[in-house]
Amino acid sequence: MDMRSHRRLGLIFTVAMAALLLLPAVATPAKDAGGAKNVVGIEFLGEVVVPTGISFDGTEVGGLSSITYDAGRGVYYALSDDQGNRPTGDPVRYYTVAIDLADGTLGSGDVEFVDVTQIFESKKTPFAPGGLDPEGFTLGREGFFFMSSEGNIFADPIIDPFIRRYNRNGRVTATLPIPDKYIPNGSDKGVRFNLAFESLNPTPDGRSLATAGEGALFQDGPASSFTEGSLARILLYDLRKRTPIGEY
Repeated sequence: MDMRSHRRLGLIFTVAMAALLLLPAVATPAKDAGGAKNVVGIEFLGEVVVPTGISFDGTEVGGLSSITYDAGRGVYYALSDDQGNRPTGDPVRYYTVAIDLADGTLGSGDVEFVDVTQIFESKKTPFAPGGLDPEGFTLGREGFFFMSSEGNIFADPIIDPFIRRYNRNGRVTATLPIPDKYIPNGSDKGVRFNLAFESLNPTPDGRSLATAGEGALFQDGPASSFTEGSLARILLYDLRKRTPIGEY
């Protein structure tokens, strides 16, 4: 997200929390999905707003762009979309969050930030200020995280979008190759500014990873508007081979 996102920090987390609470009303086994369920109904349980300016462990909480659940540990992980270039000097990071749904509702006092972990560009090297635009964040089948960045076509040089795998300590363990058609030149090829890899999720069997752009690549056609739509691509990876296997 761009700097406009920092004016709606609380709202972003409200939306993320609301998404968490759309619980299945009815579920049936899905074929060949390793025990996964098909959700056919949802129920809204509540919401929590985290006010702008709230701090945790020396960092400002806010601008949380993605959230993922760890069933084994019973906690959630929320990615900050901080690009590391704010005056506060906070690092690129994710938060571990405890959410209490024991009474079947979500309300004040049910959300607790319990840890914060810095995410590095490579080994122990921090990201340069503005060196990424963190968006998607999801827990993989083997306990690794995957994170996507939209990049920045207005940076000099251009910062390419990426998808990387991280361990729990925020260290890179693998980089997924991005097809050349997505790599921007800033004018007529690749992703547009702030319209790249916003989403990131594994398939129910844990074997594949899907991401999607927010709008058309330059070569796919005009950008969408309030009155005109545009094409968008869904890109699917094989996580065992860590290679793209399909587009939709």
